[in-house]
Amino acid sequence: IEWRYPFETQYKTNIMTPLFGPDGILFISSAPEVGSRGLKLSRKDGKVSVEEVWSTKKMQIGQGTAARVGNVIYAPNGNETLFFMTAIEAATGKVLWREGGFGKAQVIYADGKLIALEEDGNLSISTATPEKFELKSKTPLFKKSAWSTPTLVGQKLFVRDNETIMALDLSAAGSKM
Repeated sequence: IEWRYPFETQYKTNIMTPLFGPDGILFISSAPEVGSRGLKLSRKDGKVSVEEVWSTKKMQIGQGTAARVGNVIYAPNGNETLFFMTAIEAATGKVLWREGGFGKAQVIYADGKLIALEEDGNLSISTATPEKFELKSKTPLFKKSAWSTPTLVGQKLFVRDNETIMALDLSAAGSKM
């Protein structure tokens, strides 16, 4: 083991995949009530050191994913009943914006677009920048629990719930992905 960082949660689980950036900041998050941390990882003389550079409860990702683009992290953020799509700075943990109307979701980022598949089966495509969020489209796709992260291959988006898998042709909608 090269290094450890204690990140205790009330349910003894950390589901969100950590995100690492070229600035050496590792983003970790959990919910409920745990929040997020920015950990600075550095290597000196063959040893890895870990320093917590920020901590916030304003970003809590339990069972969803996040996307990091440069110094910004985009993710569904919330507790069991209230969620926001949120952008924060990776270096500081500062909230840049929050947008309501979302549930627990798995997200990916491609070509300036944030693609989110909510657990209730809604798929949304938005533009997301550090300055603003703009919902472009949102449509129901599934009736069962959709917990898988969408996969984008070229202009085909693969999504699934507990019973069905779909391939969506995003080029047909005039989207430049």
